Amino acid sequence: MSFTALFVIDIVLLAFTSASVDLTFVSQEICIGSYALFQCNVTGDELIWTYNGSSVAGYTASINNSQILGPYNTELVSSNNGVLLSFANTTTNPVTSSLNDTTIECRDSSSVTPTTVSKSLTLDVKKSVPAIITAQFVSPNAIMLTWSGDTCIQSYRFSVYATVFDVSVFTDMVSGTQDIYTPDQRSFSGDYIFELTSIDYTGNDAGSTNATFPWKRPNYSVAVDINNRIANFAFENNADDERPPITDCSITFDDVSKLCVMDNNIVFNITSGVEHTYSINISNVVGTVNRNGSKMIYFIMHSSIWLSNWLLSHLYQ
Repeated sequence: MSFTALFVIDIVLLAFTSASVDLTFVSQEICIGSYALFQCNVTGDELIWTYNGSSVAGYTASINNSQILGPYNTELVSSNNGVLLSFANTTTNPVTSSLNDTTIECRDSSSVTPTTVSKSLTLDVKKSVPAIITAQFVSPNAIMLTWSGDTCIQSYRFSVYATVFDVSVFTDMVSGTQDIYTPDQRSFSGDYIFELTSIDYTGNDAGSTNATFPWKRPNYSVAVDINNRIANFAFENNADDERPPITDCSITFDDVSKLCVMDNNIVFNITSGVEHTYSINISNVVGTVNRNGSKMIYFIMHSSIWLSNWLLSHLYQ
C-alpha cells in the first residue's frame, strides 16, 4: 500500500509562544470511498478547526459538543492538564474526489493574531491502482503468489484457472500481500493462470492482473554415447519454462538400476550383439514420463545415438 502524500504547513507567528499544535492524519491513505480521520492536539485554552479557510468548529474545556466542519464531523475527545484533543473525520460520508487539494487546519485561537499557532494539511486524494501478481514454485508442491504496487485497495478476489477447463477451479477473497496455492498434483498437465482482482473502497473492481505458472510434467531428452563397451547416458532439459523441478529420475539398463541426476552422465557396461533392455522414468509433482523397451546393440569402435530416436521418442509434457 502506498501512503498518501500530505503537505504539512507549520505556521508559528511568534517564536517565543509556549502554545503548541500537533495535527496528524490517522488513516494510512486518502482514497475515494474510504474514511479520513484527523487528530489535533493543542496545548492551550482553545482548539479551532477550519476547512478551506472558511468553515469553523471550535472547542474549549467547556464547549465540547460535536460540530460539523464542511464534510467532516468534529468532536472534542479529551481536555486534560491544559491539552485539548479533537478528531475530525468523514464517518458520515466517505471521501470523494471533491476533497482533493482541500485544506484542513487546526489552531490554538479563534482569532488569528501574531501569537496564533496553527498547522494545516492539504489533501491528496488517490485513485485506485490494482496490484500486480507474480507466481513462483515453492517446495514441495505449492505455488507462492505475491502481489504489490497497488494503491487505495481494500481487498482482493483471487481466482485460479486451468488451461484444460473453461471455468475457474478456485475463487476466494484474500488479503495481505501473498498466498499459497496447492494444486491437485496429478489432475492435469498444463498451465495454471492466477488472476488477482483488486477491490477499491467503493466495492468496485479496480482492475485485474494475471500470472501464469506451467504445471507440467518434465521435458527432457536423453542421449547415449557408446564407446569401448560403455554406454554413457546424458540427460538434457528441454523445458523453456519454470515448471516444477524433478523429484525422481531413474534408469534401469538390463538388471542394473541407477538414479540419474539431471544434466549428468550415467554409465552402463554393454555387450556387442546382445539385446539390452531399458526403462527410464523421470518425475516431478505433476507426473511421470517414462519409456521402456529393448534394443540390439552392435558397435565397432565408437558411435553416438540420441535416445529421442532410439530409446525415447520424447520425454515431454
